[in-house]
Amino acid sequence: MDAEWRQALDCVATPLSVRIKAATSLLEGRIELQKHHLRSLLSTASEVLTEGVDEHISTWFWLLVYAWRSLDGCTSPRDDMAIVRLLKRVGPFVPLRAVAVALAWMLWKNENCLYEALEANENGREYIWEGIVRTFNEGTNLVPRDMEALGNAMQHLLKRNSPLVYSNDFMVCIDIVVREATDMELDDPRRNAIAIVMEGAIESKLYEESGFYRLDALVSVIKQWYEAIDNANDTQIAQILKRLSRKLCN
Repeated sequence: MDAEWRQALDCVATPLSVRIKAATSLLEGRIELQKHHLRSLLSTASEVLTEGVDEHISTWFWLLVYAWRSLDGCTSPRDDMAIVRLLKRVGPFVPLRAVAVALAWMLWKNENCLYEALEANENGREYIWEGIVRTFNEGTNLVPRDMEALGNAMQHLLKRNSPLVYSNDFMVCIDIVVREATDMELDDPRRNAIAIVMEGAIESKLYEESGFYRLDALVSVIKQWYEAIDNANDTQIAQILKRLSRKLCN
C-alpha cells in the first residue's frame, strides 16, 4: 500500500499512466492520506483533466474523494478552493449524481471550511445545493450511507442559512421530504436522512419566510411517523420527531 501511494503521489518521476494504475489499486483497499500529500493529488487531478480520458478522470476523482474523507480536521483555504475549481472542471466527465454524492461525503468530514469555499465561488450553488437536492430527489436509487451523507450536507446548509439555498429550491426540498416521508417504508434505513433534512428545513429561517410552506402536510407526517417509529423504538428519529412535534404541532 505504501509503495502504491508513493507511485500515485509522485508527480515528478512517475508517468501519469502509472499513477492512474496505482490509484485504481488504492481504491480497492483502505485509503488514508496525510494533509501534506493533498497537493500532489490535486496536481495530478489537473493533469488527468487535461488528458481528458473519462475513465482516468473518474478513477482519480474518487481516489481524491476517499482520500479527503480520511483527513482529520480542516484543510487549507487554498486546497478548498482547488476542490471547488476541480468540481467545476470534472462536471462534463462525471455524472451530476456522482459529483453530488462525492461532495456530500467530502463536506461531512470538512466541517465549515469547504462550505465557505463553495459559498464564495460563483459556481458553488450549481455544484452543491442544486446538485445535492436533485440527487436527494432520487433517494430510492441511493444506498443508505450516500443518502445519509446528502441529508447531512443539506441539514448543515440549512442550519448555516447558506446563501447557496434559494427560496424556490427550499420549497422543492420540502416537497421531497413530504413525498419521501409519506412513501418510504418505516423499516427503510434511508428514513434517517429524511428526518434529518426535515428538521433542518423546519428550523431554517427560510421556513418562516416561505409562509410555513406545506405546514399541514408536515404536521401530518410528523404525527404519523412519531407514533409508528416510537413503537418501533427508533430512538434517533423519535427524538427528532419529538422536537419537531413540540415546534409545529402544539
